[in-house]
Amino acid sequence: MFTALSPEVQRQTLKRVQVMAGVTEVAQARELGDLMAGLFEHVTTATTKAEAEGAMFVVQCMVDALFEQLLRSEESEADLSPSSSVASVTGISTATCLRFLSTLSGIAPDAVGAHSEVLGTYLKMTEASEEDTLHHVLTIFGNTLLSIPHPSAQFLGSLEGDLISLLSSSPQSILAVAIPCLCTLVDKITWNYGKLFRLFRSCALQLCHEQRLLAGGLRGTQSPKNLMRFIILAGLTCCHFSFDEHLARHKDHFKGLDAMIETTVPALMNDLLLFFASPQLPLPVQLAAIQMLGRLYIRQPPLALEPRARAVMDRVFASDSNGLKLQALRNFDDFLRADAKRYIARAKESKEQAREVDAKALVGDTGEMSEAGVGASLMQTYLDRVIDATFVSSAAALRATGFGVISLVLEQGLAHPLKCVPALIALSTSSDPHIRSKALRLHQDLNFKYASFIHSRDIEGVRKAYEYQAQLRGGPERVMGYDCSSEAKEATGRPVAFLQPLYSLLRSKRARRNDFLSLLVKIGDADIGTGAGHAASWWPDVSFVRFVAENIAGLDFKYLDEVLHVSYQVNSVIASTGSSLLHLFEDDCRAKVGGQAAVGTPSDAECKSRRATEASVSVGILFVLREFLKVHYNIPESRCAGYNPSDPSNARDKPVVWHGQSGQGHIDWSAWPYAVKRMESTADYSDQRARFRHMMTGSLVAAEERAGENESFDSHANGSGGSFIDDLALDANELELLTEQLIGDD
Repeated sequence: MFTALSPEVQRQTLKRVQVMAGVTEVAQARELGDLMAGLFEHVTTATTKAEAEGAMFVVQCMVDALFEQLLRSEESEADLSPSSSVASVTGISTATCLRFLSTLSGIAPDAVGAHSEVLGTYLKMTEASEEDTLHHVLTIFGNTLLSIPHPSAQFLGSLEGDLISLLSSSPQSILAVAIPCLCTLVDKITWNYGKLFRLFRSCALQLCHEQRLLAGGLRGTQSPKNLMRFIILAGLTCCHFSFDEHLARHKDHFKGLDAMIETTVPALMNDLLLFFASPQLPLPVQLAAIQMLGRLYIRQPPLALEPRARAVMDRVFASDSNGLKLQALRNFDDFLRADAKRYIARAKESKEQAREVDAKALVGDTGEMSEAGVGASLMQTYLDRVIDATFVSSAAALRATGFGVISLVLEQGLAHPLKCVPALIALSTSSDPHIRSKALRLHQDLNFKYASFIHSRDIEGVRKAYEYQAQLRGGPERVMGYDCSSEAKEATGRPVAFLQPLYSLLRSKRARRNDFLSLLVKIGDADIGTGAGHAASWWPDVSFVRFVAENIAGLDFKYLDEVLHVSYQVNSVIASTGSSLLHLFEDDCRAKVGGQAAVGTPSDAECKSRRATEASVSVGILFVLREFLKVHYNIPESRCAGYNPSDPSNARDKPVVWHGQSGQGHIDWSAWPYAVKRMESTADYSDQRARFRHMMTGSLVAAEERAGENESFDSHANGSGGSFIDDLALDANELELLTEQLIGDD
């Protein structure tokens, strides 16, 4: 079709093909294939016949153009100068052509299959650098074998021989696509069953021999590499070929193996794989066995629910091996994707056969029904451990695969959505744009469907986001509440809070929004009576309060009511916890100056003082946040003091404007240094107490001055009729200095 087009139309088509092929190089192949398949299905089934035929014509032209480019690139390779490339001559490279064709082969196998025979020469590649090309060609053959029109016997024999030759020394990635292709070729076209039977029999017998030796303790694994290859060859062959259907007719091919098959070939393979997944064996052998178990359970879902299979998964998630956890997550990801495809296929089949009544289905006697709930059962059991594994380390592959499983669980409705909300909030702060955008989309979908309850775990999500950022940045002391990337600053002109997407979902409902802001502020309302008295234990809590404060400072507030509500909640914390801490510090100073003994043992008194000092850091962080918001939103203190959240005033709808200061837009902690560094020495604790008393006394004096101007302020701000410093005989700093001198003299 492509060659029949006019030269101008050919040029335009090639340009479009080059753009789409370029997209396949940078996009994730699996998700891109799923998206393109969905689009293709829509334009060919959910449209009119004329539109569907037009879409098929476009796809056929794209495929023809790609094969035309492939031939041109092959012809150009011999003519290239050392400084040239195939892409510069033809506009698209061989690897890019084959990658795009492998994607299209799963969407339109008939269109690609018409040209597949010309790809046979690529199967003879032996260079390691050509592994990707070989992988794409095998994928194309696997998708189009049954769509090749009238293949010649010579081509089929050559293809079968090339596939078998690849099994001896090819890497695992090639075996994963070569064996399914070989099984399809033998089962549907050539019927040379003996080759597959001999392959599986030799591998299975070797595995049984190794099992007997290892179980008897006669020797250890001599060659893990060879054992891994036997596991992979036998596992993939069992998964992609129905041996049980041919066993009765071809028993001679199973000579030496039929005695070991008690029930079915998949059951035998399951027993072998579970044995080689034992923790006593080398890690590469365990990985190969667990990977093949995942492939086997896709074909035989009920096996995944057996107690032995669950025991293996329990052990994997309880281990310290990220490699084992990654493989388990990949198994879940592949299983859920295959399960979704089975569900879609069953739905189509049911729709086509809606008028026919299946007697077995009426009484529930179908294998499909036993397979339907396996995915949901697995995820309800392992979802919590999947989420934990997703955040267990900073490994990008583990995080991306775990997030893929979480996404599939939500999209397929396999578990309660609330279980995934904290993980979505955390992953929406990811630096990976793909993970971040998909997490936001999933969270928005949940908010649309379940707005009445989906926000009940938002604060857990905030904590999860903090822990995630601490993991990414290498420790809590490096955590920030802002996204300071250049993209974020260009969009808003200032750093953007990591929690901004979550806040955007809450903003439309005033009550819910204010509840969320109140809960954020209360994170800084420290509990004086709990926590250990040394820096190693208190630091994560303080850094979490700082993370929350910086997020609040970076939120894009639209209305005055939002800022005033934060200020009101901060004032409440300062008036309660802050005042209690100030009293405690003053009492300690008076007791030390007067020579009075502290209540309890010296160690108890010291721990109490340290805990109080640590709590004062959190309260001070909120104080700095309040002042930051007042300055940057140009709100006078009198307006903050007169705010009442239950008063339906016009502050609710009054817009507020951000006023940037010194071009930064983020909180400067230089005046409150222990928000960003640890208190390690006695001098540090003493300095923090002095800073806190100075902050509180200044705040209270300012409150008294406002009270003199407005008598009604007392009842609103602190509920106190007098000053906390009326009875102080000494200045706060002088009192601290005198106390330290007396302690030193003792």
